[in-house]
Amino acid sequence: MADEDDDYSEHMETSVPYDVIACIIFAFMSSCLFFPNNDYIPLDRRTASCIAGTLCYVTRNFFFPNNKMNVKEAVDFDVLLLLAAIMCINYIVVNQKETLSVVEYVQHQIRDKPRNGFWLVAFSAFCASPFLTNDGVCLLFVEPILNAFSEIVDDDDKKKGKQEEEVEFNGGEDFKLHKQDALYFLLGLACSSNIGSALTYTGNPQVILYILQQIQRSVSPSHKTYVSHCFVILDGAGYVT
Repeated sequence: MADEDDDYSEHMETSVPYDVIACIIFAFMSSCLFFPNNDYIPLDRRTASCIAGTLCYVTRNFFFPNNKMNVKEAVDFDVLLLLAAIMCINYIVVNQKETLSVVEYVQHQIRDKPRNGFWLVAFSAFCASPFLTNDGVCLLFVEPILNAFSEIVDDDDKKKGKQEEEVEFNGGEDFKLHKQDALYFLLGLACSSNIGSALTYTGNPQVILYILQQIQRSVSPSHKTYVSHCFVILDGAGYVT
Protein backbone atom coordinates (compact mmCIF):
# COMPACT_ATOMS: atom_id res chain seq x y z
CA MET A 1 0.00 0.00 0.00
CA ALA A 2 2.95 2.34 0.65
CA ASP A 3 4.00 2.23 -3.00
CA GLU A 4 0.44 2.92 -4.11
CA ASP A 5 0.30 5.97 -1.82
CA ASP A 6 3.45 7.42 -3.38
CA ASP A 7 2.23 6.94 -6.93
CA TYR A 8 -1.41 7.85 -7.20
CA SER A 9 -3.34 4.82 -8.36
CA GLU A 10 -6.87 4.51 -9.64
CA HIS A 11 -7.07 0.87 -8.49
CA MET A 12 -7.52 0.29 -4.76
CA GLU A 13 -9.55 -1.91 -2.46
CA THR A 14 -12.60 -0.22 -0.96
CA SER A 15 -15.20 -1.06 1.65
CA VAL A 16 -18.99 -1.02 1.41
CA PRO A 17 -19.38 2.21 3.48
CA TYR A 18 -16.78 3.87 1.27
CA ASP A 19 -18.64 2.86 -1.90
CA VAL A 20 -21.99 4.04 -0.46
CA ILE A 21 -20.63 7.48 0.45
CA ALA A 22 -18.90 7.77 -2.93
CA CYS A 23 -22.18 6.99 -4.71
CA ILE A 24 -24.04 9.57 -2.62
CA ILE A 25 -21.49 12.27 -3.49
CA PHE A 26 -21.65 11.27 -7.15
CA ALA A 27 -25.46 11.39 -7.15
CA PHE A 28 -25.39 14.82 -5.49
CA MET A 29 -22.91 16.16 -8.02
CA SER A 30 -24.77 14.67 -10.99
CA SER A 31 -28.11 16.10 -9.91
CA CYS A 32 -26.61 19.58 -9.59
CA LEU A 33 -24.89 19.31 -12.97
CA PHE A 34 -28.07 18.24 -14.78
CA PHE A 35 -30.51 20.35 -12.75
CA PRO A 36 -28.71 23.38 -11.25
CA ASN A 37 -30.57 25.67 -8.83
CA ASN A 38 -33.49 23.27 -8.50
CA ASP A 39 -36.11 23.41 -5.76
CA TYR A 40 -34.52 20.62 -3.69
CA ILE A 41 -30.84 21.58 -4.03
CA PRO A 42 -30.62 25.34 -4.81
CA LEU A 43 -26.95 25.25 -5.81
CA ASP A 44 -25.28 26.24 -9.08
CA ARG A 45 -22.76 23.98 -10.81
CA ARG A 46 -19.67 25.76 -9.51
CA THR A 47 -20.75 25.71 -5.88
CA ALA A 48 -21.83 22.07 -6.12
CA SER A 49 -18.49 21.13 -7.70
CA CYS A 50 -16.54 22.78 -4.87
CA ILE A 51 -18.70 21.07 -2.24
CA ALA A 52 -18.39 17.65 -3.91
CA GLY A 53 -14.62 18.00 -4.24
CA THR A 54 -14.32 18.98 -0.57
CA LEU A 55 -16.48 16.04 0.49
CA CYS A 56 -14.31 13.64 -1.50
CA TYR A 57 -11.17 14.98 0.15
CA VAL A 58 -12.59 15.03 3.69
CA THR A 59 -14.15 11.55 3.57
CA ARG A 60 -11.04 9.90 2.13
CA ASN A 61 -8.61 11.63 4.47
CA PHE A 62 -10.52 11.49 7.77
CA PHE A 63 -13.12 8.72 7.53
CA PHE A 64 -11.22 6.27 5.32
CA PRO A 65 -7.50 6.81 5.99
CA ASN A 66 -6.62 3.62 4.12
CA ASN A 67 -7.87 5.31 0.95
CA LYS A 68 -6.24 8.64 1.66
CA MET A 69 -6.25 11.04 -1.30
CA ASN A 70 -3.03 12.50 -2.58
CA VAL A 71 -4.32 15.80 -3.97
CA LYS A 72 -1.05 16.67 -5.67
CA GLU A 73 -1.09 13.41 -7.65
CA ALA A 74 -4.87 13.37 -8.22
CA VAL A 75 -4.99 16.79 -9.90
CA ASP A 76 -3.48 16.84 -13.37
CA PHE A 77 -1.87 20.27 -13.45
CA ASP A 78 -0.55 19.72 -16.98
CA VAL A 79 -4.12 19.51 -18.26
CA LEU A 80 -5.14 22.64 -16.34
CA LEU A 81 -2.25 24.64 -17.76
CA LEU A 82 -2.98 23.38 -21.27
CA LEU A 83 -6.67 24.31 -20.97
CA ALA A 84 -5.75 27.74 -19.62
CA ALA A 85 -3.45 28.31 -22.59
CA ILE A 86 -6.16 27.21 -25.02
CA MET A 87 -8.69 29.57 -23.41
CA CYS A 88 -6.23 32.47 -23.79
CA ILE A 89 -5.78 31.63 -27.47
CA ASN A 90 -9.57 31.39 -27.86
CA TYR A 91 -10.03 34.83 -26.34
CA ILE A 92 -7.55 36.36 -28.77
CA VAL A 93 -9.05 34.60 -31.82
CA VAL A 94 -12.68 35.32 -30.88
CA ASN A 95 -12.03 39.05 -30.56
CA GLN A 96 -10.40 39.38 -33.98
CA LYS A 97 -12.21 41.50 -36.57
CA GLU A 98 -12.33 38.61 -39.06
CA THR A 99 -13.90 36.26 -36.51
CA LEU A 100 -16.59 38.79 -35.62
CA SER A 101 -17.37 39.23 -39.32
CA VAL A 102 -17.88 35.49 -39.74
CA VAL A 103 -20.17 35.39 -36.70
CA GLU A 104 -22.21 38.30 -38.05
CA TYR A 105 -22.51 36.56 -41.44
CA VAL A 106 -23.77 33.38 -39.74
CA GLN A 107 -26.36 35.42 -37.85
CA HIS A 108 -27.65 37.01 -41.06
CA GLN A 109 -27.85 33.61 -42.74
CA ILE A 110 -29.98 32.28 -39.90
CA ARG A 111 -32.38 35.20 -40.31
CA ASP A 112 -32.55 35.26 -44.11
CA LYS A 113 -32.11 31.60 -45.04
CA PRO A 114 -32.82 29.36 -42.04
CA ARG A 115 -31.99 26.09 -43.81
CA ASN A 116 -28.63 27.33 -45.03
CA GLY A 117 -28.05 28.99 -41.68
CA PHE A 118 -28.60 25.75 -39.82
CA TRP A 119 -26.07 23.82 -41.90
CA LEU A 120 -23.67 26.76 -41.81
CA VAL A 121 -23.74 26.74 -38.00
CA ALA A 122 -23.16 22.98 -37.91
CA PHE A 123 -20.35 23.05 -40.48
CA SER A 124 -18.62 26.08 -38.92
CA ALA A 125 -18.75 24.52 -35.46
CA PHE A 126 -17.39 21.24 -36.81
CA CYS A 127 -14.45 22.95 -38.54
CA ALA A 128 -13.57 25.38 -35.74
CA SER A 129 -13.93 23.12 -32.68
CA PRO A 130 -10.75 21.06 -33.29
CA PHE A 131 -8.73 24.25 -32.83
CA LEU A 132 -10.88 26.40 -30.51
CA THR A 133 -12.24 23.49 -28.39
CA ASN A 134 -15.91 22.54 -28.25
CA ASP A 135 -16.60 24.85 -25.31
CA GLY A 136 -15.00 27.83 -27.01
CA VAL A 137 -17.03 27.32 -30.21
CA CYS A 138 -20.28 27.01 -28.28
CA LEU A 139 -19.60 30.23 -26.41
CA LEU A 140 -18.77 31.91 -29.73
CA PHE A 141 -21.97 30.94 -31.58
CA VAL A 142 -24.63 30.85 -28.87
CA GLU A 143 -25.04 34.62 -28.72
CA PRO A 144 -25.49 35.20 -32.49
CA ILE A 145 -27.98 32.33 -32.68
CA LEU A 146 -30.07 33.78 -29.85
CA ASN A 147 -29.79 37.27 -31.34
CA ALA A 148 -31.12 35.97 -34.65
CA PHE A 149 -34.26 34.76 -32.88
CA SER A 150 -34.66 37.71 -30.52
CA GLU A 151 -36.69 39.82 -32.97
CA ILE A 152 -39.06 37.03 -33.97
CA VAL A 153 -42.60 37.57 -32.73
CA ASP A 154 -44.80 34.52 -32.17
CA ASP A 155 -48.57 34.49 -32.55
CA ASP A 156 -49.03 34.56 -28.76
CA ASP A 157 -46.97 37.72 -28.50
CA LYS A 158 -49.02 39.37 -31.24
CA LYS A 159 -52.24 38.57 -29.45
CA LYS A 160 -50.94 40.17 -26.28
CA GLY A 161 -50.16 43.34 -28.20
CA LYS A 162 -46.46 43.34 -27.49
CA GLN A 163 -45.72 44.36 -31.05
CA GLU A 164 -48.04 45.45 -33.84
CA GLU A 165 -46.00 44.26 -36.79
CA GLU A 166 -44.49 40.81 -37.06
CA VAL A 167 -40.90 40.44 -38.16
CA GLU A 168 -40.68 37.50 -40.53
CA PHE A 169 -37.50 35.54 -41.13
CA ASN A 170 -38.21 33.20 -43.98
CA GLY A 171 -35.95 34.46 -46.74
CA GLY A 172 -38.43 33.29 -49.39
CA GLU A 173 -38.35 29.74 -48.02
CA ASP A 174 -41.38 27.58 -47.41
CA PHE A 175 -41.47 27.94 -43.65
CA LYS A 176 -41.26 30.59 -40.96
CA LEU A 177 -39.01 30.49 -37.93
CA HIS A 178 -40.41 30.57 -34.41
CA LYS A 179 -38.59 31.39 -31.20
CA GLN A 180 -38.62 27.78 -30.05
CA ASP A 181 -36.73 26.78 -33.23
CA ALA A 182 -33.59 28.18 -31.63
CA LEU A 183 -33.39 24.93 -29.67
CA TYR A 184 -32.64 22.96 -32.85
CA PHE A 185 -29.88 25.36 -33.86
CA LEU A 186 -28.33 25.08 -30.39
CA LEU A 187 -28.53 21.29 -30.48
CA GLY A 188 -26.88 21.26 -33.89
CA LEU A 189 -24.18 23.57 -32.57
CA ALA A 190 -23.51 21.39 -29.52
CA CYS A 191 -23.41 18.11 -31.48
CA SER A 192 -21.25 19.44 -34.31
CA SER A 193 -18.75 21.11 -32.00
CA ASN A 194 -18.37 17.95 -29.92
CA ILE A 195 -17.90 15.79 -33.02
CA GLY A 196 -15.32 18.12 -34.54
CA SER A 197 -13.43 18.55 -31.28
CA ALA A 198 -12.68 14.83 -31.18
CA LEU A 199 -10.57 15.08 -34.34
CA THR A 200 -7.54 16.59 -32.56
CA TYR A 201 -5.75 15.92 -29.30
CA THR A 202 -6.48 19.39 -27.91
CA GLY A 203 -10.04 19.90 -29.16
CA ASN A 204 -11.73 18.50 -26.08
CA PRO A 205 -10.69 18.33 -22.40
CA GLN A 206 -11.71 14.67 -22.23
CA VAL A 207 -9.49 13.87 -25.21
CA ILE A 208 -6.59 15.71 -23.57
CA LEU A 209 -6.97 13.56 -20.46
CA TYR A 210 -7.13 10.40 -22.58
CA ILE A 211 -4.00 11.22 -24.56
CA LEU A 212 -2.00 12.19 -21.46
CA GLN A 213 -3.00 8.92 -19.79
CA GLN A 214 -1.76 7.02 -22.83
CA ILE A 215 1.51 8.94 -22.78
CA GLN A 216 1.97 8.27 -19.06
CA ARG A 217 1.52 4.57 -19.78
CA SER A 218 4.25 4.79 -22.43
CA VAL A 219 1.65 4.37 -25.17
CA SER A 220 1.72 7.28 -27.60
CA PRO A 221 -0.86 6.64 -30.34
CA SER A 222 -0.39 8.35 -33.68
CA HIS A 223 -3.03 10.81 -34.78
CA LYS A 224 -3.97 8.49 -37.66
CA THR A 225 -4.55 5.61 -35.25
CA TYR A 226 -6.53 7.83 -32.88
CA VAL A 227 -8.84 9.14 -35.63
CA SER A 228 -9.35 5.64 -37.04
CA HIS A 229 -10.45 4.40 -33.60
CA CYS A 230 -12.91 7.28 -33.31
CA PHE A 231 -14.22 7.05 -36.89
CA VAL A 232 -17.20 4.82 -36.11
CA ILE A 233 -18.28 6.99 -33.18
CA LEU A 234 -17.81 10.22 -35.14
CA ASP A 235 -19.72 8.84 -38.12
CA GLY A 236 -22.63 7.73 -35.95
CA ALA A 237 -22.70 11.02 -34.10
CA GLY A 238 -22.71 12.92 -37.38
CA TYR A 239 -25.65 10.88 -38.64
CA VAL A 240 -27.62 11.62 -35.47
CA THR A 241 -26.87 15.34 -35.81
